[in-house]
Amino acid sequence: MIGEFNSSITRVRPAFQMLLRKDQTGVSWVPRILKLADKNTQYASQLAEDPGRIYPPLLRKRNYSDPILKERGIHEIRLEECFEKYLPPPKRFLQWLIQNPSKMSWPKMDLLIHNQEILIYREKLFGQHGEVIQNETIARALRELNEYGVKESKGKWWAFEDFTEVDCYLETDNLILFIEGTRKEPLANSTAWYRGRNQLVRNLEVAQEISGDKDFAAVVISESRIDPVTPEVIEKGLPHFSPDERQELAGHYLGNILWKDICRATNILYDDLPLTTSDAVAKMK
Repeated sequence: MIGEFNSSITRVRPAFQMLLRKDQTGVSWVPRILKLADKNTQYASQLAEDPGRIYPPLLRKRNYSDPILKERGIHEIRLEECFEKYLPPPKRFLQWLIQNPSKMSWPKMDLLIHNQEILIYREKLFGQHGEVIQNETIARALRELNEYGVKESKGKWWAFEDFTEVDCYLETDNLILFIEGTRKEPLANSTAWYRGRNQLVRNLEVAQEISGDKDFAAVVISESRIDPVTPEVIEKGLPHFSPDERQELAGHYLGNILWKDICRATNILYDDLPLTTSDAVAKMK
C-alpha cells in the first residue's frame, strides 16, 4: 500500500510529539539531538550549549489534511504548527531561475494548466517568442518578484520553485532547526523545474534566508547510515552559489542521525513508534 512506511506518519510526528509531551520547551532534549550530529560536530556542540526554548506558537494545533491519511479515511488531524511547516522559496534562487531559463526543465504537467496567460508568459521567458521578448519578460518577472516578494509568490507565473514543507521546524530565540525525516523513502533530489535541487539543500538555503541573526541548522533522521547529502549534492543544488558560499552553507548541515539513536538519547522507546501507517491509523481511530 502506498505510504505504508511514510516517515512523517510513522516517525517524525509520533517521535517529536512524545518529546514535546515530555518537555514543550525542548530544553531537555534538543541539546541531546544536536550532540548526535555526525557532521560539523563542533558547530553542533556549540549550538547544544544554549539552543534556547521552543517558541510556544509552534506548539499550537491546527487542522491538517494529510493526503495519505485521507486515503485511509482520516480526513483531518490536529497537528502542531511545528510539523509540515510551510515556508516560501529563497528569493535568490527564484531570481537565478528567472535569469537562467535554459537551465530549467519545463515539467509536462505544467503544460496542462488552464491559465493561458501563465503559459504565454512562460513561453516568452523560455525564448519561444524571440530573444527581445524573452529579455523583456525576464525583466518583468524580476520586477514582479521584487514587488510581490517570496511570501506572495505562490501561483505566480515566474515562481519556478514552490513553497517547501519542513517535516519538523523548531525555532527559539537562538536557533532555527530544520528536521527532515526519512524511512524507506529517499529525500527528493529534484524540484519540478530544476533537476538536482535536493530537498535538504533547498531547506538549508531557506533556513539561511529566514534566520536573520540566529544560528540555523538542518539534520536528516533516517534508518540508514548512508548519508543522502554529499558534496556533489550540495554543488548541484546550489548553482547560484559560489564555491565558498556552498562550503559555508554546508557547514550548517549536521548530518544523518539514526532514529534509534534519537530515541536512545532522548529516552523515548523506539518500539513505541508505529511500524506502519496502518498501525498509526489504528491508534487514531
